Amino acid sequence: MINQPFSKREGLQDSTPLVYDDAPDSLRFGIREILMVLGYQEPSEQRRVLCGALRIPPDRSNWSEFPNVDEEVAGLTTVEPWYRFFDALERIPMFLAGKDVEAYYQRMNSLLSDEGVGYRFEAGAIVRLGTDEFHESVAIARTTLHYEKFVEPLRQFERAYEFRNSFPPDWPNAIKEAVNSVEAVLQVIYCRPGVALPTIVSQNFPEELPGGIKRLFHSLYSQGSGTVGARHAAIGGIEPTGPRAELAIHIASALNAFAVAELEI
Repeated sequence: MINQPFSKREGLQDSTPLVYDDAPDSLRFGIREILMVLGYQEPSEQRRVLCGALRIPPDRSNWSEFPNVDEEVAGLTTVEPWYRFFDALERIPMFLAGKDVEAYYQRMNSLLSDEGVGYRFEAGAIVRLGTDEFHESVAIARTTLHYEKFVEPLRQFERAYEFRNSFPPDWPNAIKEAVNSVEAVLQVIYCRPGVALPTIVSQNFPEELPGGIKRLFHSLYSQGSGTVGARHAAIGGIEPTGPRAELAIHIASALNAFAVAELEI
């Protein structure tokens, strides 16, 4: 078990906003500390792991542990862009002894948390953190769409989540796939494959359904339509951001749940 530091034992927490889309120096330095704690004490052992994870051949002209190999390893941790370093963090377990892998994930998550970096390892992959409400909405969508007939909408929703978590994050496609998932749910419910969401809303939604609810569907569709890089984007569309993409995913989850519960015939 990892011994907790004073701040965690006392329940003290920094209120500084989380760092996204960056690999701060403290994180880069910390990976060497983790390798040392796991037993990879010599710089040459750390070089083997990091060179493998980065797909960079070691400098064979460096043979003395200090200062040559040690300086080479320090240089490896400065790789840019930031997401290439994160790719390497995901690949490091491939070059560790099996007994060290779980401890690596635990220590990496502690390091990410301690340094205020907005990512965590989940099931061997680094994922972007979000609010509890956001993650709850993702879980609701997965539960709502678990039926076989909704396999395609679920696949599209999962792709939206994957684009959100990619390195670097792909906000336009995250929004696009969130919209696609809602459109696909309506296509299944009303047996209208290939028909656009606005057409289904105007032609198939019950007349007694409040206009405000119908506008929510139109609003989500317009968010996808007006986003640079999205499938229906017009010239001069809105540049997507992380909060906008997460909002689209959150709304898509709620609308999918509503459609399955209230509109399915």
